Amino acid sequence: LPLSKKIAIPPARAISYVSRGDLYFLVHEFDRAVEDYSKAISLNKNLDAAYYGRGMALGRQGFIKDGIADLSIFIQRNPASSLAYTKRGVRYMWLGDSENAFRDLSKAIELDPDNAEAHDDFGVVLAQKGKYGEAIQHFQSTVRIDPTYQKGHHNLAMAYFITENDNNALLAV
Repeated sequence: LPLSKKIAIPPARAISYVSRGDLYFLVHEFDRAVEDYSKAISLNKNLDAAYYGRGMALGRQGFIKDGIADLSIFIQRNPASSLAYTKRGVRYMWLGDSENAFRDLSKAIELDPDNAEAHDDFGVVLAQKGKYGEAIQHFQSTVRIDPTYQKGHHNLAMAYFITENDNNALLAV
C-alpha cells in the first residue's frame, strides 16, 4: 500500500507521515518533510522519530535553533543516541556555538567511540580552537573507523597542511 494511502488509515497515520517525511528529506524536499513530521507530531506527540526528522529538516532549511529544539526533545527521550548528539552538535557548529558543539560531540563519542562522523566534527571544533594535534587524532580516528568517509580525509589533510606537515597532508589526500 503506498504511503499516501496508508496515511488515510488512522492507526498507521502518524508513522506513515514520518515515513513519507523521511522520503521527502532524502530528496531534499525539506518543506514537505517538515510538514509531514509536524503532522505526525500533531497526531502523536510521543513519536520520537518525528522530532528527530523534523529537527534534521528544520536545520537544513536554516531554522537551526528550531532544529536544535526538536533534536533536544529527541535526546531527552533517547539519551543513548550518539547520532542525535552528533547531529545536534553539528547544528551548534552552524550557529558558531563551539561550547555546545564541543559538549554534544564529546557525548556522542563517549556513547559510541566508533562514530566516525562525531570524531570528524569534533576534530573540526578542536581545529577551530587551534588544538590541531588533538584535531588530527580525531580525524585519524574518523578515517580509521570509516576509510570511505571523504570529509575525514579532507579534514585530516587540511590539519596536516596547517601544521606544516606536508608529507602527511599529501598522504591523507
